[in-house]
Amino acid sequence: ARGFRVRDCSTSQISGSPRRLRSQANGSGRSSRTCWEASRPPLKIQRNNPKARGILFDLPHVVSGAGEHLAAAGIADRCTSVGGDFFASVPPGGDAYALKQILHDWDDDRCVAILDQCRRVMSDHSKVLVIEFVLPPGDEPFFGKWLDLHMLVMAPGARERTAAEYEALFKRARLALARVVPTALGLSVVEAAPV
Repeated sequence: ARGFRVRDCSTSQISGSPRRLRSQANGSGRSSRTCWEASRPPLKIQRNNPKARGILFDLPHVVSGAGEHLAAAGIADRCTSVGGDFFASVPPGGDAYALKQILHDWDDDRCVAILDQCRRVMSDHSKVLVIEFVLPPGDEPFFGKWLDLHMLVMAPGARERTAAEYEALFKRARLALARVVPTALGLSVVEAAPV
């Protein structure tokens, strides 16, 4: 499971797929389910690697209802739900730690706290996969810029970020930006590795 990477920008598939995926704070389990099923964002993990195992990690009251979504996706036997708080700790042992539209909810210091918890339990070969809208430079229209305005109104410090801003967050959490892979949906997979 080592050496996996994001490839195929149109579908953001993970090749050499991680066998142990940790999906952090995704709400009801729907995001983890769709992650495994290859939609929103299309990370075709289960279809590409039937040996993959996953943990859906979120607040205890949230993951208590995730089982039906995982069962409906046909992955309940390979994906478990774990309750917790990603500011305190995250489940260890993952090849990949997926954060889908999580970091845009938080200011820089809280983002670093989340990333630092991931870094504490990562091996030298693990990756963090941040799935967010990555703001391009310049004044060209981009949906993520509208979402950035929305986030600024909704929560203090919440916002979309540029690749350079993700790189700065990663550096503070002892991670290095490996690459940014845009998808057809506008989201990008921002891959980080331990340093």
